[in-house]
Amino acid sequence: MTIRVFASLMAVYFIWGSTYLAMKTAVYAYPPYLMSGIRFFVAGILFFIFLMIFKQKKSPSIKQWINSAIIGTLFFAGGTGLVGYAQIWVTSSAAAMAVAVIPIWICIISLAVRDYPSYLEFVGVIIGFIGIIVLNMSSQILVDPIGGVLLFFAPLLWSIGTVLSRKLELPDGSMRTATQLLTGGLACFFVSLVIREPWSLPQQEVWFNIVYLVIFGSFIAFTAYNYLLTNTSPVLATSYAFVNPLIAAILGVLVGESWSGQLSVALALICLGVVVVIYGRKKT
Repeated sequence: MTIRVFASLMAVYFIWGSTYLAMKTAVYAYPPYLMSGIRFFVAGILFFIFLMIFKQKKSPSIKQWINSAIIGTLFFAGGTGLVGYAQIWVTSSAAAMAVAVIPIWICIISLAVRDYPSYLEFVGVIIGFIGIIVLNMSSQILVDPIGGVLLFFAPLLWSIGTVLSRKLELPDGSMRTATQLLTGGLACFFVSLVIREPWSLPQQEVWFNIVYLVIFGSFIAFTAYNYLLTNTSPVLATSYAFVNPLIAAILGVLVGESWSGQLSVALALICLGVVVVIYGRKKT
């Protein structure tokens, strides 16, 4: 494993693991799709301007813009947007369980498009998912019917976007991240208008959350995720889905929650699952 792959994994593991709390807090004070639109569009347009002016990057072709819009819509209006919207009705534990299904969807969709994961990668996915179940066994996972439907489609759409991003013609390097964030943010604005969310300036209590989500959750972590999609397997890239809830639980311990034997077992299972996925990728 190269240093850049390791650093990218750490970024999606720890940064996206810390965004659960920021999203949950923000949706109580601000419409979820409007918040997602601001988060992704601001990150995307600033990154795009930076690349065009300071890095002298060429503007993507029309075909690349269209493909970026497809992927951005699946990722942000479909995946992240639906998770944020579902958190109006469901607990964070339910959202974490839904997101943890992403690597399993990746395996299924990859089989359908003949981008076969290795046997060990699939075993690692199952071990990691068992770890997520153990982590949430004592939690009260409440799923409203509406929230349940949204949490079914959110990881499915994100997984489709992940697999398609390896098949479609997209801009190279950082421009890929910028175009997907920009178009995905616009898609979130469109959904916000369709479902008639009230538009207003963000309230003061959610400014810090939105700034954190723009800089760390969108710009830094999604850049790392795109690097992983380009340079590793989709199963390894989406292994963050197992680790993020664990990071959130560990952060809870740091702010005063108690450490339990259940958390220790979940930690061991999730770490074992990630190691098996990484080893399985090396064998492939």
